[in-house]
Amino acid sequence: EGGALATGATLLSVLTHMGFHIPPLGLVHFVRRWDDERKREALEDARTLGVNLVKMAQVLKGVDWDWIEDWRGV
Repeated sequence: EGGALATGATLLSVLTHMGFHIPPLGLVHFVRRWDDERKREALEDARTLGVNLVKMAQVLKGVDWDWIEDWRGV
């Protein structure tokens, strides 16, 4: 489980550096122990990620920003 989190954190760090927007709970992973409790937690995490992704898209929809030129005026 720690390896999955470390790998995900590294990937999310690179994607953020590249300009990707990562919603809260943007890292949901699977571990081999797949009992009923893990299934419930995974489904809850996936649902939360879906809600966060939609909300972030709604927030970002109104943003008009040119990443090449607009930063010069900041």
